[in-house]
Amino acid sequence: MAMLDIAINLEFEKTNNDTEPYDNILTKITTEIEDALGVNSVDHEKRK
Repeated sequence: MAMLDIAINLEFEKTNNDTEPYDNILTKITTEIEDALGVNSVDHEKRK
């Protein structure tokens, strides 16, 4: 739950600061979580 709070706060701050490094970290963490859960982001995008 804490990771979601961090991610949400970073998304809000993205418009105010240069957050590319944080965005890269969030992307990496998200990919690792999806891999661990067996969720593929490509499949998720197709369902939209």
